[in-house]
Amino acid sequence: MFMDVFDLFGTLLTRKNEENEKERTKYDLGVRKLDEAKVMIIKMEAELTKLQPELVEKTKEVEKTQRKLEKESKEVFAIKEKVDEETAVAETE
Repeated sequence: MFMDVFDLFGTLLTRKNEENEKERTKYDLGVRKLDEAKVMIIKMEAELTKLQPELVEKTKEVEKTQRKLEKESKEVFAIKEKVDEETAVAETE
């Protein structure tokens, strides 16, 4: 009877140790994944910092091009109106 209790205790202890080992393995894996993510974030932040001046320059270029297109669109619209007027006059003659 007393030996059975020891055997039961040993079995339960072994099971609990196995459970603890599985949990520790999961935590270790989670910590490794977090470390990997941290490294990736640091790399991405460095890359974004490096690309920031280029982004600012490209934004300025886009704004300049947009202003140019707006100006040209107004000019084209004015010419179109003039052509439409001349066409209307020509059709009435």
